[in-house]
Amino acid sequence: MALADGLELPGTFGIPRERIVILVAGGAASLRDLAGGPEDDGELARADIASAGVEARDCVIAVSASGSTPYALAALAAARAAGARAIAIANNARAPLFEAADVAVHLPTPPEVIAGSTRMGAGTAQTIALNLFSTLLGV
Repeated sequence: MALADGLELPGTFGIPRERIVILVAGGAASLRDLAGGPEDDGELARADIASAGVEARDCVIAVSASGSTPYALAALAAARAAGARAIAIANNARAPLFEAADVAVHLPTPPEVIAGSTRMGAGTAQTIALNLFSTLLGV
């Protein structure tokens, strides 16, 4: 959800492409094969934040339906350690991700229609929130 929204910012609002860095657990390979392993890899998140060159003038937005994904948690911790601001977006009211953020955005959603899935209700809520956020940011 965040990837699609972030890719729209330069074309829609003229924000320079180099100002938008999108990190996905598992990198580009995960866009072809959504294996579950990379989202549980905190070390990978720390390495991704470091290689992105995150610093104090940056803001990192972590998106996780459960709010407990190790990749998202480690990414926010690494960003904060680098002095960056941190925003957490999650659908679970007691998400550990919120504790790691400067700003917590809770998107309450009911249980999914298909047990174990987060792509319907949670994904839809995240899409709407990210679209609203990026539109306000761009304007």
